[in-house]
Amino acid sequence: MTDISSAYVNARSLISSLAALRSRIISGGFDFIAITETWLTDAISTDSVSIGGYNLIRNDRATRGGGVAFYITNTLQFDIIRTLTTIEQLWISISAGLLKIALGVVYRPPGSDLEVFLDNFECTLSDMT
Repeated sequence: MTDISSAYVNARSLISSLAALRSRIISGGFDFIAITETWLTDAISTDSVSIGGYNLIRNDRATRGGGVAFYITNTLQFDIIRTLTTIEQLWISISAGLLKIALGVVYRPPGSDLEVFLDNFECTLSDMT
């Protein structure tokens, strides 16, 4: 693998933007898409928001709104990196030959304490190094 194609989407409800997202993924041929504000809950099954040829990894917020996710092409091998649960984040590791890449999607809700967020984010990055 020499190239990785990626995209980022602030979905503001994955359910309502799923058709457009499917079209975008298919036309763009992305290897992975990082998504914030999925607004998914435990009541919404992964199958109901699946996209053919992609794995969906998600981290739903326990309360209304928020949430982060990755769609990753099923041709890539990846591992989920365990991180702090104090901020909305999801990290994966992709290996290709000797190359190993960590990819993350992180969301800070409006009105949340920036200093607390940055402290937690710094801890996450420190834990990964």
